[in-house]
Amino acid sequence: MSNTITPRLQYSSTAVRPRWADLPQDVRRLVSRHLGGVVDAGPSAGSGFTSGFAAVLHGANGPEFVKAVDALENTVIADCYRREALINQALPAEVPTPRLRWIEDQADGWIVLGFDAVKDGRMPSAPWNPVDLAATLDAWTVTAEALSTPSEALQQVGLEPIGDDSDFADWRGLVGGASSTKALPTWVPTNWLETLAELETQWRQAVAGDAVLHHDLRQDNVLLDTNGSAWICDWN
Repeated sequence: MSNTITPRLQYSSTAVRPRWADLPQDVRRLVSRHLGGVVDAGPSAGSGFTSGFAAVLHGANGPEFVKAVDALENTVIADCYRREALINQALPAEVPTPRLRWIEDQADGWIVLGFDAVKDGRMPSAPWNPVDLAATLDAWTVTAEALSTPSEALQQVGLEPIGDDSDFADWRGLVGGASSTKALPTWVPTNWLETLAELETQWRQAVAGDAVLHHDLRQDNVLLDTNGSAWICDWN
């Protein structure tokens, strides 16, 4: 049986999330306290692959990016939020990421996190353009250098090893006929498939070592601010 390659994702519209008004009153009251009073809620984020609340909220204390989820109904997402909070606080100061301001793990099941908001943040263009790509690579260069040796704080959080060889086998699957090239976007250079497949065979050797990786560095986990600088998000 052949594998199925899904069409190129529209990362700006991958998630259906609750709105600010949909959150329980106690959760909204809690967030209001952190933001300094009345909350002016922006639209819920359309990117990501979870059903948790995610939006930039404005209050007297300034804007914050707030995530919230009912842990009793979404245990997996809640665990990701808890881990993201731990990792975010352990990241070296050099890493360009919105910093966690606070976390509330409520007895009634809701987990709420407040992060620095990236000013007028937007995802990189799709497909990538040279300017957005350069900014993202610059941000990752700084990050890779900062994470080349795990800090004591990150080691205490607990680091997970890279997965199996089959975790990255898409190019080899295309060359070997397990997947059809017909499903690829038109911009993919199919004359490079052999080269890409060969590079893919070496991925485990390429990442061998003690450095820390984001391991989920997609377009929707990168935000560009008004100055064109890139910020790397969602460290769970």
